[in-house]
Amino acid sequence: MKIIFVGGGTSGHVNPAINLALYIKKKDPDAEILYIGAKNGIEETLVRDVGLKFTSIKISGFNRKFNLKSAWKNLITLARVFISSYESKKIINKFKPEICVGTGGYVCGPVLRSAYKLKIPFVIHEQNAIPGLTTRLLASKASKIIISINSARNFLNKFESNIVNIGNPLQERKVLTRPQALDIINKKYKKKFDNTSKIILSFGGSLGAGKINEVMFEFMSETNDYCFVHGFGRNNPDFLSNFYKKNMDPNAENLILLKYIYDIYVFMIVADLVICRSGSMSISELAILGKPTILIPSPNVTDNHQYYNALALKNADAASMIEEEKLNFNNLKKNVDHIINNKNIIKKYSKNIRKFASADSTKKIYDLIKNILKYNKKK
Repeated sequence: MKIIFVGGGTSGHVNPAINLALYIKKKDPDAEILYIGAKNGIEETLVRDVGLKFTSIKISGFNRKFNLKSAWKNLITLARVFISSYESKKIINKFKPEICVGTGGYVCGPVLRSAYKLKIPFVIHEQNAIPGLTTRLLASKASKIIISINSARNFLNKFESNIVNIGNPLQERKVLTRPQALDIINKKYKKKFDNTSKIILSFGGSLGAGKINEVMFEFMSETNDYCFVHGFGRNNPDFLSNFYKKNMDPNAENLILLKYIYDIYVFMIVADLVICRSGSMSISELAILGKPTILIPSPNVTDNHQYYNALALKNADAASMIEEEKLNFNNLKKNVDHIINNKNIIKKYSKNIRKFASADSTKKIYDLIKNILKYNKKK
């Protein structure tokens, strides 16, 4: 099997592709995989970190603001659309894939359009409740459109026969008990968290979120009732300086503060409550583990899709939601205390969020790809 993956811009677009690519390599060690991403995008680091072959094209997204600076950036982007299409065709012709898989982000556009023109089938994986612009523009040409939240169908109803709700491909991981996960964390981070510790895991995505960082810092500085694990993000290198300014120790016994949480699965196992954005990949991980969660949708995403991701869970009594404009220390602490000290709420959220879990989604997507290739060979 020769396959190209493309997706980028955020870890929410990149991780589904990485997880699926690694699964394919495990099942088919002879498979040849190439990942195409935007030059200097987050995907370049994440993909190379796991040892997959990576190549880049020069592409950027259109700026939707109306001002002179945005207009100039959009002219540059328009030029890059033509350049990236040429680069994509060149890469595809050289690699000669049997199929392409796009997982979202503007980088998918030139690659998947080029694949279609070269008569190479492609699959789109859409993570969110509201499909991205790239998905909507390319849906008519895709062999299959894989969705993760059923309400995405409402925006793709013209292509209903091509839509399958399989969910997000998640990384294969060893099943751990909470004591086993606590032991891993304590050894790695030199802590003494135990089974009686009430642990709050919080993060604002791979790049971080300023408002969440601000409120979580206040939360951590005002209470010793909980143990905190917080991911402050790659774009917030000065976060730790807040602790020194307030004469607080960022290495305190009840704190684990990380720029990027590589051990997210282990931390989710031990967490009594998770506070995070409502990206689809995070929701999928939380659903598999049945984690009580407070979702804070990012207001800075296309079509406000994170709000609708969170709303789907809130309406199902599967999670709590606080919109960022209403997020403050008092509101968050009130919600945290209400959930974490109420066994009935924890039980309800845990039970209902599991209904959003997609068992064996990675295997199902892999089987779907194989069936598409099998069908094409028969033609």
